[in-house]
Amino acid sequence: MIADYTSPTSLSYVFRDAYAIFAITDFWCLHSPISVSLHGQNIADAAAKVATLKHFIWSSLPSAKAASNGHYRNAVHFDTKADIERYVRERCGRLVKVMTVLWVGAYFQSWKILPEICISEKVRADLSSGSSEHMCQYIGRTTESGSPKQLPDGAFEVASPIRGSTGMPSVSVSDVGKVVCAILGAGDLYKNKTISVFSTTQTPLEKLRIWSKVTGRQANFRQVDPAKYEETLMTVFPRYVAVACTEQWLLLRDFPNTFLGREIISATKAFPQIQFTSWEEYVSETDWLAEAEAESWSYRSSPPYSRQ
Repeated sequence: MIADYTSPTSLSYVFRDAYAIFAITDFWCLHSPISVSLHGQNIADAAAKVATLKHFIWSSLPSAKAASNGHYRNAVHFDTKADIERYVRERCGRLVKVMTVLWVGAYFQSWKILPEICISEKVRADLSSGSSEHMCQYIGRTTESGSPKQLPDGAFEVASPIRGSTGMPSVSVSDVGKVVCAILGAGDLYKNKTISVFSTTQTPLEKLRIWSKVTGRQANFRQVDPAKYEETLMTVFPRYVAVACTEQWLLLRDFPNTFLGREIISATKAFPQIQFTSWEEYVSETDWLAEAEAESWSYRSSPPYSRQ
């Protein structure tokens, strides 16, 4: 079944007689906080009307504004998800009773697709000439993602606005489903609870050393000035997206306990039966040469659909 997030009617149709709903919104397909908020509210409103519903699992993020005491106010992809959670608590009372919130760390797989700051001369020329295809054609292949990129001299480098010693809450995409299944299997235990889902807090330097060991390729880490990082992202993204990308890194640098808290449950501790994927396993299972030669990723390619 397919439902359009913009259509409450279609969501209600898909959700009818559901026992459990796992819900997620995608800021990176739309780059629109307003649209993402609307999608989340539509999902919540439709789910709240399902009389048979026993579990509503919301894939969220901690509020960057709250975690930083108001210092970082522009990480909209964090705060939009947190705002939807607040909407549920304020407007969908029945749903709160069956809701479990997941604070999901950075996906291992995002190492390949998040925006980098090193843009090739060809891309710069296309951007300067106003090429209409640059947004879809070059993001992912020629812009930095924090993953090792080969420089003209043959060396590999990772560039980031955070320190190489900054811990990064991370998890494999495949492990999120394992956590969802464990929640469903636990009955009422995790209802109206928040679970932080990450399997490691390895630093960029630690991840890079493992990448080098597995691939046999030497790579170096370079910390870049946040303002320069943001400025370069603005050659590809709208300004508010560039600012959001920069602030997400600075949030984790300056507030390392963002994904933790006295009332936050750790997924690795709550579900010891789950064999989480390690960073080394992920690197070993990824064909990095094929990734480098693959067609470039387009952030506009996916429609706002829900699947059940």
